[in-house]
Amino acid sequence: MWVTWKRIESWKDGGTATVLSGAMPGQCQARKAWHSSQSILARVPLKSGGGTGYWALQLSQMGIDIDVYDAKPPDQIPNGYFVPRNEDAPKTLVKTWYPVRPGGPEMLETNADRTLFLCWTPYLDDMAHQCLQYYQGNLLVFIGESSGGCTGNDAFFECLGAEWNEVAHCEIAQWFGMHDAIFVYERRKDSGPL
Repeated sequence: MWVTWKRIESWKDGGTATVLSGAMPGQCQARKAWHSSQSILARVPLKSGGGTGYWALQLSQMGIDIDVYDAKPPDQIPNGYFVPRNEDAPKTLVKTWYPVRPGGPEMLETNADRTLFLCWTPYLDDMAHQCLQYYQGNLLVFIGESSGGCTGNDAFFECLGAEWNEVAHCEIAQWFGMHDAIFVYERRKDSGPL
């Protein structure tokens, strides 16, 4: 999933944002995600790979206005990540918790003023790396496992290592056997926007 956040000085007074999910979100986790980034971000989230929009719901309940995108919004297009186990090929539409608009990583190209939010990006999939390639902004909130874990691919983590600095790290509640956390990154000044 991917999202971008546009930093807002006073998010309680009606800031806007965009979000995605795969981690264990709840109000407490959403607050941690927002507060761990708020000290360095003054931006609103924009989320790509929004899935069912559950993270967006959690943040919207905190007064943050969120825009969510997914290449296959599960309430509009059958999406293999959200089908009943008895379906070999996806054919079921799934209700979303929050409005999810159709759109892939290319949607990030025109949102440089926002913070990119990626949450549990597909394992061994290029989506997270594509998001970094399209995104022209300088702030990233990533919820997932570190390199070698169950999120993203090698190209994503190589790009993070070459062009981004981790500026905050926050532990969160985890599913059994998972090692995810909230990571906040700033683009290195010498790498410049892509």
